[in-house]
Amino acid sequence: MFEAILESVRLEIEQNGDGVTVNHREYQPDIRRISENLWHVIFENQSYRVFIQKTDRENREVTLSINGKKTTVKLRSRTDRLLESLGMGEAMKKKLESVKAPMPGLIHSILIKEGQQVHKGDPLFILEAMKMENVIKSPGDVTIGKIHVREKDSVEKNALLVTFG
Repeated sequence: MFEAILESVRLEIEQNGDGVTVNHREYQPDIRRISENLWHVIFENQSYRVFIQKTDRENREVTLSINGKKTTVKLRSRTDRLLESLGMGEAMKKKLESVKAPMPGLIHSILIKEGQQVHKGDPLFILEAMKMENVIKSPGDVTIGKIHVREKDSVEKNALLVTFG
Protein backbone atom coordinates (compact mmCIF):
# COMPACT_ATOMS: atom_id res chain seq x y z
CA MET A 1 0.00 0.00 0.00
CA PHE A 2 1.17 3.51 -0.68
CA GLU A 3 -0.16 7.01 -0.32
CA ALA A 4 -0.49 9.44 -3.22
CA ILE A 5 -0.99 13.15 -2.62
CA LEU A 6 -2.60 14.79 -5.63
CA GLU A 7 -3.44 18.50 -5.39
CA SER A 8 -3.57 18.23 -1.57
CA VAL A 9 -5.94 15.22 -1.74
CA ARG A 10 -4.59 12.12 0.02
CA LEU A 11 -5.32 8.77 -1.55
CA GLU A 12 -4.45 5.38 -0.06
CA ILE A 13 -3.81 3.06 -2.99
CA GLU A 14 -3.26 -0.67 -3.08
CA GLN A 15 -3.03 -2.85 -6.16
CA ASN A 16 -4.93 -6.12 -5.98
CA GLY A 17 -4.82 -8.39 -9.02
CA ASP A 18 -6.23 -6.56 -12.04
CA GLY A 19 -7.90 -3.93 -9.88
CA VAL A 20 -6.97 -1.22 -7.48
CA THR A 21 -8.31 -0.16 -4.09
CA VAL A 22 -8.44 3.60 -3.50
CA ASN A 23 -9.43 4.76 -0.01
CA HIS A 24 -10.92 1.31 0.72
CA ARG A 25 -13.06 1.29 -2.46
CA GLU A 26 -12.31 -1.19 -5.25
CA TYR A 27 -12.03 -0.13 -8.90
CA GLN A 28 -11.31 -1.96 -12.15
CA PRO A 29 -9.71 0.63 -14.46
CA ASP A 30 -8.69 -0.38 -17.98
CA ILE A 31 -5.04 0.68 -18.28
CA ARG A 32 -3.07 0.32 -21.52
CA ARG A 33 0.50 1.36 -22.13
CA ILE A 34 0.86 3.25 -25.44
CA SER A 35 4.60 4.02 -25.20
CA GLU A 36 7.27 4.31 -22.53
CA ASN A 37 5.74 7.42 -20.91
CA LEU A 38 2.21 7.44 -22.34
CA TRP A 39 -0.74 5.50 -20.95
CA HIS A 40 -4.42 5.30 -21.86
CA VAL A 41 -6.79 4.80 -18.92
CA ILE A 42 -10.53 4.18 -18.94
CA PHE A 43 -11.91 4.79 -15.47
CA GLU A 44 -15.61 4.94 -14.62
CA ASN A 45 -16.54 5.27 -18.33
CA GLN A 46 -14.17 8.21 -18.89
CA SER A 47 -11.05 8.14 -21.05
CA TYR A 48 -7.74 9.65 -19.90
CA ARG A 49 -4.40 10.08 -21.65
CA VAL A 50 -1.70 10.06 -18.99
CA PHE A 51 1.78 11.22 -19.96
CA ILE A 52 4.62 10.86 -17.44
CA GLN A 53 6.60 14.10 -17.81
CA LYS A 54 9.13 13.70 -15.00
CA THR A 55 10.00 11.19 -12.31
CA ASP A 56 11.90 12.46 -9.27
CA ARG A 57 12.83 9.30 -7.36
CA GLU A 58 14.75 11.13 -4.64
CA ASN A 59 11.73 13.23 -3.65
CA ARG A 60 9.24 10.51 -4.64
CA GLU A 61 7.32 12.79 -7.01
CA VAL A 62 5.88 12.16 -10.46
CA THR A 63 4.83 14.99 -12.77
CA LEU A 64 1.98 13.91 -15.04
CA SER A 65 -0.04 15.42 -17.84
CA ILE A 66 -3.59 14.05 -17.65
CA ASN A 67 -5.56 14.98 -20.77
CA GLY A 68 -3.19 17.94 -21.16
CA LYS A 69 -3.45 19.18 -17.55
CA LYS A 70 -0.16 19.10 -15.66
CA THR A 71 -0.16 17.82 -12.08
CA THR A 72 2.41 16.51 -9.61
CA VAL A 73 1.79 13.44 -7.47
CA LYS A 74 3.78 12.85 -4.28
CA LEU A 75 4.12 9.16 -3.39
CA ARG A 76 4.82 7.75 0.07
CA SER A 77 5.20 4.09 0.95
CA ARG A 78 4.02 2.50 4.18
CA THR A 79 7.64 2.63 5.39
CA ASP A 80 7.91 6.37 4.57
CA ARG A 81 4.75 7.05 6.58
CA LEU A 82 5.97 4.96 9.53
CA LEU A 83 9.32 6.78 9.63
CA GLU A 84 7.52 10.15 9.50
CA SER A 85 5.21 9.13 12.35
CA LEU A 86 8.30 8.26 14.41
CA GLY A 87 9.84 11.65 13.59
CA MET A 88 12.53 10.12 11.42
CA GLY A 89 11.37 11.17 7.95
CA GLU A 90 13.80 14.04 7.49
CA ALA A 91 16.62 12.18 9.26
CA MET A 92 16.59 9.53 6.55
CA LYS A 93 17.25 12.06 3.79
CA LYS A 94 20.85 12.17 2.65
CA LYS A 95 22.57 15.26 4.02
CA LEU A 96 24.69 16.93 1.40
CA GLU A 97 27.92 18.17 2.93
CA SER A 98 30.57 18.18 0.22
CA VAL A 99 31.75 17.07 -3.20
CA LYS A 100 34.97 15.11 -3.66
CA ALA A 101 36.93 14.41 -6.82
CA PRO A 102 35.65 11.23 -8.47
CA MET A 103 39.08 10.62 -10.06
CA PRO A 104 42.56 12.14 -10.14
CA GLY A 105 42.95 15.08 -12.50
CA LEU A 106 43.45 18.80 -13.01
CA ILE A 107 40.89 21.45 -12.04
CA HIS A 108 40.29 23.07 -15.42
CA SER A 109 37.49 25.47 -14.40
CA ILE A 110 35.62 26.49 -11.27
CA LEU A 111 32.07 27.45 -12.22
CA ILE A 112 30.81 28.54 -8.79
CA LYS A 113 31.49 31.15 -6.10
CA GLU A 114 31.29 30.84 -2.31
CA GLY A 115 27.82 31.75 -1.03
CA GLN A 116 26.18 30.94 -4.37
CA GLN A 117 22.94 28.93 -4.44
CA VAL A 118 23.06 25.99 -6.86
CA HIS A 119 20.49 23.40 -7.87
CA LYS A 120 20.80 19.68 -8.38
CA GLY A 121 22.62 19.00 -11.63
CA ASP A 122 24.18 22.48 -11.94
CA PRO A 123 27.84 22.32 -13.05
CA LEU A 124 30.36 23.06 -10.28
CA PHE A 125 33.76 22.22 -11.74
CA ILE A 126 35.38 20.95 -14.90
CA LEU A 127 37.94 18.29 -14.04
CA GLU A 128 40.41 17.32 -16.73
CA ALA A 129 41.39 13.67 -16.49
CA MET A 130 43.01 11.49 -19.17
CA LYS A 131 42.70 14.34 -21.71
CA MET A 132 38.93 14.50 -21.19
CA GLU A 133 36.92 17.26 -19.54
CA ASN A 134 34.51 15.93 -16.91
CA VAL A 135 31.75 18.15 -15.55
CA ILE A 136 31.32 17.74 -11.79
CA LYS A 137 27.68 18.55 -10.98
CA SER A 138 25.83 19.48 -7.82
CA PRO A 139 24.27 16.49 -6.05
CA GLY A 140 21.36 18.64 -4.78
CA ASP A 141 19.99 22.09 -4.05
CA VAL A 142 22.66 23.63 -1.82
CA THR A 143 24.56 26.79 -0.94
CA ILE A 144 28.27 26.78 -1.71
CA GLY A 145 30.25 27.08 1.52
CA LYS A 146 34.00 26.83 0.94
CA ILE A 147 35.80 26.00 -2.30
CA HIS A 148 38.90 23.97 -1.40
CA VAL A 149 40.69 24.05 -4.78
CA ARG A 150 41.86 26.57 -7.36
CA GLU A 151 41.97 26.38 -11.12
CA LYS A 152 45.00 24.41 -12.39
CA ASP A 153 45.29 22.48 -9.09
CA SER A 154 46.08 18.78 -9.43
CA VAL A 155 43.80 16.63 -7.29
CA GLU A 156 43.76 13.00 -6.28
CA LYS A 157 40.70 10.78 -6.18
CA ASN A 158 38.45 11.71 -3.21
CA ALA A 159 40.14 15.10 -2.76
CA LEU A 160 37.74 17.59 -1.15
CA LEU A 161 36.60 20.08 -3.79
CA VAL A 162 33.81 22.01 -2.06
CA THR A 163 31.83 21.99 1.18
CA PHE A 164 28.29 23.25 1.39
CA GLY A 165 27.14 25.91 3.83
